[in-house]
Amino acid sequence: DGARAALAARRARPSKLRELLLGARAVADALPENISSLPPALAMSEASGVRKDVLAKTNAALERLDADACADDAGPATALLTADDDDDALAVARRSCRDADAALDAKLKELRVTLRKPALQWTHINGGAGGRQEFLIEATRSEAEGFMRRGAIDDTWHVASETQKVRRFVAPGVSVLVSNRAVAVAEADLAADVAWRKFVADLDDELSASLRKIFDAVALIDATRALGRLGGEPGWCWPALGQDLDLEAFAHPTLTGDMVTNDLKLDDGACLVLTGPNAGGKSSVARAVALASIYAQAGAPVFAKRAALPLRDAVFTRMGAADALAAGRSTFLHELERAAVALEHATDKSLVVLDELGRGTATHDGVAVAGAALDALVARGCATIFVTHYHDLAASARAARPGKVATYRMAYAAVGGGTLDIESELVMLYKLVEGLADESFGLHAAKAAGLPDAVLRLAQAKREAL
Repeated sequence: DGARAALAARRARPSKLRELLLGARAVADALPENISSLPPALAMSEASGVRKDVLAKTNAALERLDADACADDAGPATALLTADDDDDALAVARRSCRDADAALDAKLKELRVTLRKPALQWTHINGGAGGRQEFLIEATRSEAEGFMRRGAIDDTWHVASETQKVRRFVAPGVSVLVSNRAVAVAEADLAADVAWRKFVADLDDELSASLRKIFDAVALIDATRALGRLGGEPGWCWPALGQDLDLEAFAHPTLTGDMVTNDLKLDDGACLVLTGPNAGGKSSVARAVALASIYAQAGAPVFAKRAALPLRDAVFTRMGAADALAAGRSTFLHELERAAVALEHATDKSLVVLDELGRGTATHDGVAVAGAALDALVARGCATIFVTHYHDLAASARAARPGKVATYRMAYAAVGGGTLDIESELVMLYKLVEGLADESFGLHAAKAAGLPDAVLRLAQAKREAL
């Protein structure tokens, strides 16, 4: 992915670009030529259609890359290969570099004869006031004196540096040759950078669209193989598509270990109003049903023992808490905006999940908004999961439309204490059962959150007064 992004941005380094080309070639080569052997999917047919083109262009591009230079990540200066008879700027500049090196080699051979030293080599040193110095002639002090006595070294030789043991010289004519070489190297570096940018840009123009099709097919193959394996894992099943929702032993797919599963049957277009204690599992059940619908329609397995689900044209959700303070939208306003999308666009083929709509404002306003939204969705025939703490609203909705509204609650049990008050412990059973919850047990949530005992007792007294 990084190499693809770098190619699209036209700033790919040689090592990454070669990796991308090798990978693309391998993937294209693995695709069968005969499209009839591929799964019937648009991504597969498009990938098969560009297979030969990708193979040809990746092979041509790889032939222009120096594998060793790319492996060393030496940069564009040495990554692109050129032929001796090429006439582009990079090839010309590289020939100039070779000519400059040849001139220095010829000069070295001349100096070997002059100094009568066949093994003579150039000396390069780092540091000093002048920085790096190259193409020097180094001799011991006794050698240098001998060269001077017989006139091999004269006043035209410049002393570059010396120590107690050696002297280093710049031979006559070498400075010009070194300068010529530096110019040639600089021009070659510039030409290499320009050529590399053009090489990458041309590849992007020629290959990007085809590569997208190739990698889309790979992604589809990877996803379908992963889903195929997942369908064989414990707790997962392959769903059937039907008219009504029927889930057996389902749960949220992120749950692991010793989890509680639930069963649910819901006629098409019916509404499930779900009540129960805080943290009792209501949202998990609602999310699990929504995810099961999405998974099934995507051709994926569902986290259930058995699943039958109807086809949907959309799944609308209003869950969790969020705001947009910079835009001046409160949590309540943000929730209403999400609900408005569902109310405007949902059809009798949609699934709508609304979780605690109406909170964040006065109780009467919240109940009014939630009740009106519920009535509108039921009248439209949307399959709806409506999670709420407004128990009177749930009871009235069920009474008004007994065939269309079903009430379920999350099961719980009280341990200790005479009644379900703060003296008792509320145990969540996470089991979906028919009926309405007695209350939401907010005081137990407050107790679990660690509110002081005096505050809890005062809250219980105020609740009883209300």
